[in-house]
Formats: sequence, structure tokens, C-alpha cells
Amino acid sequence: MRVKILFFLLLFPLVPLFALRSGDKISELQGVRWLSGNPVRLYIPEGGQELQYRVVVFVLTHAPGTQETFRMLEDLQKKYSKTVRIAVVSPDPESDVKDLLSRMRKPAFSVAVDRDRKLVQKYMAGSMLYPMAFVASPGGVIAWNGEAADLPELLAEAEKKPVDVEKQKKLSVLLDELQVMMRDNTSRKMRHHVRGIFRLDPGNAAALRMTLFSLEHSGRIPEAWLILREQLGAAPGKARIYLTAMDLIARYPVLAGELPGVVSRFVQNIRDLESCDAAVLTLLTRFSFSADALLGAVKIYEAASSLTDNAPAAQLAGHAAAGALLASRLGNWNKAVELQTRSRRLWLDAGNAFSAAAAEKLLQYYQLCLKTKVKW
Repeated sequence: MRVKILFFLLLFPLVPLFALRSGDKISELQGVRWLSGNPVRLYIPEGGQELQYRVVVFVLTHAPGTQETFRMLEDLQKKYSKTVRIAVVSPDPESDVKDLLSRMRKPAFSVAVDRDRKLVQKYMAGSMLYPMAFVASPGGVIAWNGEAADLPELLAEAEKKPVDVEKQKKLSVLLDELQVMMRDNTSRKMRHHVRGIFRLDPGNAAALRMTLFSLEHSGRIPEAWLILREQLGAAPGKARIYLTAMDLIARYPVLAGELPGVVSRFVQNIRDLESCDAAVLTLLTRFSFSADALLGAVKIYEAASSLTDNAPAAQLAGHAAAGALLASRLGNWNKAVELQTRSRRLWLDAGNAFSAAAAEKLLQYYQLCLKTKVKW
């Protein structure tokens, strides 16, 4: 998906990617029709006792991964219910958005349709890079904009310290310039430019994605791995970089020997339940018949099991699902059925009908495997 997006990006003329970006004044969500939830006002007065953010995410209803995006936003809205308000806006026909909403429980975030697409134009300037998010900080300033997939990391960091708007303004300009260099294929200049971005923001998600895409596209896999390894050292607490490294290793067998080291560093540095479960799933689904990947999944899952105290139902559901898949890979179908049953129940407790339905399908599969095992 992201490879296609980046390829599409390179076909655009040399204009700023968005009409609005970090440091700009927000444009209120006017002229939209709210289909679910209360209207969201992006402006937040400064000087409140608690730092708050407003988020608007622009989506296409029929784009691949939209339901996964909605699930992610649902989890984020519930997790940061006291400090964050999320609004989803789509330029698609109202009937399409209503159809999507009819297939899910009422979301915790608000949903609107931009019927005349004026708001989308104000923010996106004709870009087709969806889903994209814009985060408004107190005072009505856009603190951050980027791919919606990067919101969990951004909001987790914002919970610890306010988003540095001045730094994000610099990064927006640098990232626009990087896109120009990618289109012009100025490799040497691009490498120097990327290192400047990483000095300002180690492990920057957008820069890392674009750089890896460019290097892979030109077959420079060792150079891609070198940059990943450098960023693992520069930003050891960012789980996303480890997952990217695992994905690269899975696609290029020449890097297979690097996997145990990545797993070891992950266990040492990442103490987040959701990230651990994401790593387990990556190792179990991206690698075929890899003993190192299976052993790595066991190590990470065991480490994650100490992080379940006081975790919300949604995170516990994800952890149980990861454990069920691991048990199935190890041939323990009884354990797989037990954990998947728990996952389904926890998803229902969390009010996530989408994930509960998916968990039910996997549970049926594990139950069939258990019965077949007994017969055979």
C-alpha cells in the first residue's frame, strides 16, 4: 500500500504536498454534514489546565485498509478520551460513508462527509495520499500532519511532552524537499538531506519510508539496512523501526542473519504491550518456516506477558490473539482455541464488533484444526 502511495507521489508536479501543514492556522470543519457523533471544533483556547489536541483524519471509504484505520482511531479515541477529540472526514458520497458506518458499531470518534469537497481542498490541496491526519494544538495551530498510521506514535509522545510545533514546521519543509529529490533521483544529495532530517528527528517515519522505498527501488538493499540499523541505534525506543526492520529482513533473505539481533534489541528496549504483539504477528506472518522468527516471537510474547496488568480490554484482546496464533504455530491447538476464545470475548467487552467478528472466524479455524488433529 505505502509503496503504491509513494510511487503515485512521484508522478505529481513539484508543489507542496498539502495546502495546510505544521505551523499553519487551522481551518474549522465547516460545510460538512455530520453523520455520527457530535460536531468537532478544532480550535482549543490556550492556557487550559490539561494539554489537549484535536485531530481530523481524511479518509476514502473504499481505500484498502479503511476499516483497519477506523479500528485504530477507535482505540486511540478511547485511550486518549480526556485529551484528544478525533473527527473523520470523507469526500466520498454520503451513501458510501453511511454504508461503512452501518457495518460497525457507533464509533467513539465523530464522522462527517465533505459533500462539496471544499474542506478537503483546503487541507489536502488535491493530494490523493489517504488517510492523512492533521493534529491541532491549543491556539488553533496545526502541530503535526502526516499519515494516519503514524498517529499512535505521535499521540503517545505528545502525552509525555507537547508537540514541538517549530520542529514540525522545519520537518514539513525538509520532507517536501526530500520528495523533490526522490522525483529527480538525486541520490547523493538525498542521502545528505535525509541525515539532516534524522538529526532533527531520529527515526522520522516519513523520511524513513521514503528513503527505504527509494533504496529498494534501485536495488540498494545493504544501504537500506545500514540506514535502518543506524536509526535503531538513534531511536531505540521507537517500536515502528524494529517492525520495519523485521519486514525488510522478511523480504530479503540475504539479511536473515540480522533477525536475532533485532529481536534481542526489541526485547531490551520496547516495553509496550501493543508493540510487542505487533512484533509477534509480524514474525509469525511475514516469515515462512523461519526458526529464528518463531523463536523471536516466543521471546517477545513471553516478555509482553509481564505488561498486561491494568491493560484495557482492547489491548488484552490483541495480546490473546497474538498468543493464539503463536500457539497454533507451535502445534498447541487447545491453547490456540483457549486464547482465541478469550480474544473474542475481550473484543466484545471493548465494544469492537469488527475485531470480535474477525476473532470469531479465527476461532472457528482453530477449532476445526483441533478436531482434525484428533482424527488424524
